[in-house]
Amino acid sequence: MESEKYSPERLARLALSVLRKEKSISELVVEYDIPEWILTEALVKIVQGAYTLTGGTLGAARTLESFQQSDHAEGNRLCFIHLEKTAGTSLTSFLDDCYPIDEICPALLLGDLVDLATSKDLKQYNLLHGHFSLSWLNSAGLNFSNTKFITVLRHPLQRQISSYRHWMRVGPTDEYYSALLGGTNSQCMRLSPLPIRRGYASTRDHLDAAKQALEEFFFVGIQERFQESVAALSLLLGHPAATNVYSLNVSKNDIPDLPQLIQDEIVTANWADVELYDFAAALFERKYSHVALQDRRHEGSILTWTEMSEVKYRMDHALFGSGWHYREGKAGQTWRWSGPGTESVVSFHLDPTRQYRLSVRVINALTPEILESLQIYVNDEAIKTLVSTDGLQGQIYEGVVPRSALCKEAPNANVILRVCRTEQFNHVDPTSIDDRYCGVAVSEINFTPLDMDEFQARVQASPK
Repeated sequence: MESEKYSPERLARLALSVLRKEKSISELVVEYDIPEWILTEALVKIVQGAYTLTGGTLGAARTLESFQQSDHAEGNRLCFIHLEKTAGTSLTSFLDDCYPIDEICPALLLGDLVDLATSKDLKQYNLLHGHFSLSWLNSAGLNFSNTKFITVLRHPLQRQISSYRHWMRVGPTDEYYSALLGGTNSQCMRLSPLPIRRGYASTRDHLDAAKQALEEFFFVGIQERFQESVAALSLLLGHPAATNVYSLNVSKNDIPDLPQLIQDEIVTANWADVELYDFAAALFERKYSHVALQDRRHEGSILTWTEMSEVKYRMDHALFGSGWHYREGKAGQTWRWSGPGTESVVSFHLDPTRQYRLSVRVINALTPEILESLQIYVNDEAIKTLVSTDGLQGQIYEGVVPRSALCKEAPNANVILRVCRTEQFNHVDPTSIDDRYCGVAVSEINFTPLDMDEFQARVQASPK
């Protein structure tokens, strides 16, 4: 019966499955034929403690007092609202590079944020990213008054087709065909700060509110101009313009072209998303496209260079560089593989009056030949290295960096690792599903003020 289908207790149980990460809202929409906005409203009510189950309150309901007090006064916190199928996974990887691992909030869903807020002070996190929506955050009473919001939009037709391809990989066409028309105008609804509640606001109201919100965002990117979007964002964050960001979680184009009638139906059903996308594309052109053409740090950047007399860099720190894959491992034990190209760079700003001893710890290589070919430079100067074992399974490359090797402009020490080639994991190991092109895995880079006598003694004592 229709009344049982939308009963508060049934909706509460379905929403609870989302908080417990047993199901996603998209899966529930298809499986139970319940509109996305109804499930979203149920989720918000659970978070607010408005729903109860027979026998008592929901076990997943949490107090939001700690979250309401978690305003980030410094104003440097970023919150990335990740809309599905907009290259958000690739952008998340880029953003993770910009922050130390302990400043990145691990919560990816609203329920995770609520749970985390009960045990930790969220002020410690400078980067939040996940499948959030402005409406959810507002409805849950989350205070982000000093947070800089960013997002990326995609044309609704291509986004819906990409979503359909995703569903095709997990189920038959006849069962998941509705995914093409599911989540209607979902970009608009996710970016509108208005409550998603029946009768509260029209789709036009949500569209107007979403446009106003995007005007106030720190950055709005376009998936169809993704590389340009990331280049602009990296400059706004104080990094060199990022190029050739590695694409992650990309759907393969293995679905036949849709009939024009179906395409027209998708566009018509998502009219608000189409208008919002056009607005965002014009906004990007007006506010950000010129930034991507700059070859210097943007004046309003968040991150700045600080001169350092000593460096102990670990791969769980923020990455200022290029030519690396995403960090792996956990805090205190992280590494990055070089690739997909043969040159990888990490930039530092050192005291130009000093000489330094550089050490690079390499914990793995895809092949012995690649490891043997490794060369290390600081800017344009090749560093003659002494190689020793690290006592485990890795190697330490050490060498002297003279003052003459440092640049005059910040960053003045660009550590460059070059290898003869990179190879795909699954070519070297056929049992692997990892298709990344990689060279060597690096865990740390250190610059220590040079004690020349000590270093010469180590050179003389090393095996010839």
